[in-house]
Amino acid sequence: MASYRTATTGLILKDIDIGPSTLFCDTSLGVTRPVLPVSWTRPVFNKIHGLSHPGVRPTQKAIAQRFVWHGMKRDIRQWCKECPDCQASKIHRHTHSALTKRPQPSDRFRSLHVDLVGPFPESHGMTYLFTSSTALQNGRRRCPFLTHKLPPALQLCSIIGWHGLGFPKI
Repeated sequence: MASYRTATTGLILKDIDIGPSTLFCDTSLGVTRPVLPVSWTRPVFNKIHGLSHPGVRPTQKAIAQRFVWHGMKRDIRQWCKECPDCQASKIHRHTHSALTKRPQPSDRFRSLHVDLVGPFPESHGMTYLFTSSTALQNGRRRCPFLTHKLPPALQLCSIIGWHGLGFPKI
């Protein structure tokens, strides 16, 4: 702590009396930030960074708003790089796939898209939702469904899903 008193920095350092103790603080930002001893810096980093592992800059900002110590940005950058949780979820390279052009069908109902979605919480005994849509017409169908088994789903397709839409052309 004595090195802070003689160092040339932009910090405005003051001793603030808190009851019988004195707290060494910086007031240069308009808020009182305690100067942390070296033994407290890593535990403070662990507590603040460990909340959500936000990365280097957000962690530096969050800690710098509340505390100060010599070499704070350097320490935080190093500790973020060493954080096992951050390294485990780090994205090394973003891959961007090119958009593909789907051929436009020549006739109505040439292309039919079906999906069985669920399970959902039960409503009127139903837990799944059968959906179907065509590419050229705004013919969308949705129907609640009891099971995810294939034969009943195909029966539902023939009875409800294509009623009014017609069967897809092969």
